Amino acid sequence: MELSDFWGKYMRKLFAVATTAALLLPVAGTATAQEEKVSIGGLVWFDRDSDVVRNPGEPGVPNEKIIKIVKEDTGELVGEYTTDDKGIYVARDLPKAKYVVTVEVRGRYAISGKNRATTEGGTVDFGVRGGYLVGYSFLDQNRNGSLDANEGEHRLEPGTLNGKKIELRPEDGQFAFEDLPFGRYELVATDYRRDGLTLRDTKTSSGLDWVTGKRVYDIDENFSSAPIDILYFNPKGDLAITMPELAPAKDVYVVGDEVEATFRITNDSEAPELPTFTTGEWGKNTLSYSQGIEPVPGTYDEFAVKSPLLPGQSLDVKLRVKLDATNEGKVNVLVRPSKWGDDPFKNNVQIRPIKVVQKSTAEPSAPTSPSETTAPTTTTTPVVTNVSKKDDLAFTGASPLGFLGLGALLLTAGLSAFFVARRRRS
Repeated sequence: MELSDFWGKYMRKLFAVATTAALLLPVAGTATAQEEKVSIGGLVWFDRDSDVVRNPGEPGVPNEKIIKIVKEDTGELVGEYTTDDKGIYVARDLPKAKYVVTVEVRGRYAISGKNRATTEGGTVDFGVRGGYLVGYSFLDQNRNGSLDANEGEHRLEPGTLNGKKIELRPEDGQFAFEDLPFGRYELVATDYRRDGLTLRDTKTSSGLDWVTGKRVYDIDENFSSAPIDILYFNPKGDLAITMPELAPAKDVYVVGDEVEATFRITNDSEAPELPTFTTGEWGKNTLSYSQGIEPVPGTYDEFAVKSPLLPGQSLDVKLRVKLDATNEGKVNVLVRPSKWGDDPFKNNVQIRPIKVVQKSTAEPSAPTSPSETTAPTTTTTPVVTNVSKKDDLAFTGASPLGFLGLGALLLTAGLSAFFVARRRRS
């Protein structure tokens, strides 16, 4: 083979190798670049039993910006990541390096196990723990403060938690709020007064306010709660009012007098009461009233107690009234019957008789001054004779003999004067 032929073949092979190498270099570069990208992801779940193991029934933490990733060597923030509706987060296409992954609960939950991990890529899971409220709501028929087997059919709607309706679990009739972010929660029990039911007292109804049916819970990582039992029962009602005492106390009052009536309203019911009462026409001109009551709008004789009375509590009431003709004869006050019924009803009403008169008949005339005094006069009772009504003079009570005597006397005096004058002329 000639040298020129050999050299030609060699150059052609060298060109082929160079061309192949040139074609392979971008592929190798791309593969190297792909190997330098990593992803980090995982699950954030509610570790309800705090065993750092995800068990059946422990859901993911949904839709929370809860994951923070930084580079280990520089501390540079790579990003903050939000879980999806199943509690999964992912950070893709990160340059190959070491990263610190942290679960940031920001006071909303407690950490279960680790709260950070160092990784060059892969899966990193975290467990957290929230608050919970569970319990039962039912009609306590035998009033023993606990749920008995025969009361299971008398479950009642519990109410709301921060305005959200509390649902009952169909499997056991219990209500449960689990995995609650830490914070303040207000439970409001359902009002069943329209059905004749009310809450049991705070000792047997999980600390709920007996009057308002409310309780506030401050839930944090140290919070623990026994089951909440919301108990209802059918109470007996009995409101009573005492006989009004009047000041000033008088046998007779005058129209226009001001009088203050004091009486007491007592709650002898088995549940809190917010009584109302009426004064009828007697209170038509009410001038003032004590602080514990207020007028019912649109009325002049209806009043309401401002704050509920617990069983056994009383309220002293004062009303100042101006008397007029409409309240002549009685002071009448009536406390409305309890919504739970009222037995006995006779102590709901009290009537105190009074006497109210007009001023002209109640007070004597003022004495006259000395300058206005007139001479005393003597009244002579005429003599009345028992005569026939046919005789007009006799009927008037006057005697005709008196007039005849007076005429004779005048005649005699005239004759005497005549004879004396005649004698003087002779």
